Amino acid sequence: MNLAQNVSVLTPKTSFLYYGINNPLKIFQCNYSCDHIKLISENKNVEILGENCNYNIKPNINGTIKFKIINNNDSSIIDSFSLKTVIVPDPIFKFHLSGHMDLKLDYIIAENQVWDNFEINYKIIKFELLAKRDTAVIFNETNIGSTYTKNSIQKIGELKKFDKLYLDKIWLEIEGTTIEYTGKTYYKIF
Repeated sequence: MNLAQNVSVLTPKTSFLYYGINNPLKIFQCNYSCDHIKLISENKNVEILGENCNYNIKPNINGTIKFKIINNNDSSIIDSFSLKTVIVPDPIFKFHLSGHMDLKLDYIIAENQVWDNFEINYKIIKFELLAKRDTAVIFNETNIGSTYTKNSIQKIGELKKFDKLYLDKIWLEIEGTTIEYTGKTYYKIF
């Protein structure tokens, strides 16, 4: 909870705002009715949606964002406060492994705790596998969705002990927008 002079501001999921996503914000105050106040930002590139003390803030700038709470009746400033913006961490990509750390050839996994906490929809559109033996590339295969193609499964089956299988690139659809990520994980064949 962020305390200004005349009001309290609650960001229920964090104590800051995440860049590029809707962050819920609630204003608690006792001197004004919620339908008589308006929240504005002193910064550009900050979307504010909502009313009656319940807002969603979507900052598209990094740094500290300054807000003012305005009286709708006379446009006077009731209070002001600031919140920092934080970049959402990149998702983590994993191979699906059995309890014995064996590679399961059914799907790959994308995780992002921030997106999950904020109920942001995301899914894997496609992913690129890269297999190497030492430094030599054995194959590079694109798979649609989060599942392996039959061709990929066959090629993985032909890998030898100590070959490495990389999640090279992954494309996610995040709330209707496709974004490409570089995979940072590999599986060593045993």
